[in-house]
Amino acid sequence: MLGPNAVSSDNPNPSADMKLISWHDSLSIGVPELDDQHRQLIAICNRAIAGFADREGLRAVLSELREYTVKHFAAEEAHLDGIGYPQRAAHAQIHARLKREVMDYQDALYRRRSVTSAELRAFLKKWLIDHILHADMAFQRYAEERERERRARENALVLEGGGEGGGNGENAEDDTHAAE
Repeated sequence: MLGPNAVSSDNPNPSADMKLISWHDSLSIGVPELDDQHRQLIAICNRAIAGFADREGLRAVLSELREYTVKHFAAEEAHLDGIGYPQRAAHAQIHARLKREVMDYQDALYRRRSVTSAELRAFLKKWLIDHILHADMAFQRYAEERERERRARENALVLEGGGEGGGNGENAEDDTHAAE
């Protein structure tokens, strides 16, 4: 959370000292649409970091970040509904908190309170990378476990039914009618 007395960096170009956030395969949650959106969010965060010295540009990028997160969080929450994720409500609360924190940064810039470049990068990294690695990976593990359970049930049904065709004689009856 921002303090009202946060101070800016003395460096005239603080973003030059800051490392950008990088996408790594370890961030993939295995849902292409959401992974693409995560990549886009990283790109937006990197524009905020790179443009830190330009207060108006930073405001515009944070506005873009807020708008894109609304879209992304809606898509993610729809995915959670689709997989029946039992922690969906808690995950949505995390999203609501993250949206408020972005708005707090926008408010700080609007009111001309100082925000340090290190503070901004730490927030963006925590906000995005930590969220993906922890909260999003939790629902991905849940989806993978459900898929393993579904496959195990299918395999059990195949074994119980004697393999493909189920051994129930339906094919033999069809053959009889074909011969007539």
